[in-house]
This record gives sequence, structure tokens and C-alpha cells, in this order.
Amino acid sequence: GPYTIDGTQYERFRITLAAGGFEYILFLVSATEDGHAIITDVFSMTRGEPTSAILRRDIIEHLARDDKPRRRGFTSDDRLYAEHLEVFEEAQSLARENDLKGALDRLNSLPERIRDARWLFFIRTGLAQGAGEETAAKTLDALAQKYPNDPAALIHLVDGYMGLDRAEDALST
Repeated sequence: GPYTIDGTQYERFRITLAAGGFEYILFLVSATEDGHAIITDVFSMTRGEPTSAILRRDIIEHLARDDKPRRRGFTSDDRLYAEHLEVFEEAQSLARENDLKGALDRLNSLPERIRDARWLFFIRTGLAQGAGEETAAKTLDALAQKYPNDPAALIHLVDGYMGLDRAEDALST
């Protein structure tokens, strides 16, 4: 049924996965001129953002590689992301080398406005789970404080708390 995230109303569906578990997928639906319904975006609760935002970052990365990067049409968040692409690339490289703490440290060095974006918080939470119990606990607690009633964040919190054997925290989330 209808569900609102970040001021946008989606249609929400719960998908049960064959291997176990579930995912909530939300569809942004619009009407064509002749009245037919069309899906214009998809929001995944486990990703914490719409597909359009993921694609937008991919496009920004592509544009940033040009000799003369084009920034027309960029939002202030787009510009911030483009200005810090090197940090993301370094973090990705460190994560591939299994230096999860190093990757997390690089991402934590970003300006707060981008560092605490929901999508990046979820990536940081995942890295933290492999960087040690204390780091994971601090990152989960920071996520809970930043996004206390966010359904997408709650999914990550439950998963993270269970990974730390904090079942009571998972149940109270």
C-alpha cells in the first residue's frame, strides 16, 4: 500500500526471497497523459535510496572522468560527491584489499553532509561490521541516533545487532 519516504509517496510491496528473508520494494508511480500508470522510480529499503539516486552517482562518476568535467545541472550534493570521488575510490580499493577499517576511515573523513547520508551510512555500517566489534557497535549506535525511526535504517540495525550477538537490541529496534 501507500508509503511515504523523504516526503515522496510510493507504493510498497514486501517480497519474500526464496533463499529466506524479505525485502521491501517501493515503486514511485505516475500517470501518463492517457491515464496509464507507469513506474518512474524504485526505492529499495536495504539500499535506503531510490534507483535514480544510484544512477545519478554513476553518471556523476562518468562525467568527472572527462577532461573538462561538466557540472551543469548538478545539485549541491552532486557537486560534493564529485569533489570527493577520490575518497570513494580509495575506500573502494581498500575494501577490495580487505582493509575494511581503512576503507571505513576514508569514508569517515568525508564532510558530514555526505558522510551521514543514509545510503553512505549503510555502506559504512557494512564495512564496520568487518572492522571489529567496537567499531561496528559505535557505527550502529550512530546510525540509530541519526535515523531513529527510519524503516530502511531499522533493517540495517537489526542485521548489525544480530551480527554482534545483541539480540535484545535487535528486538527492541
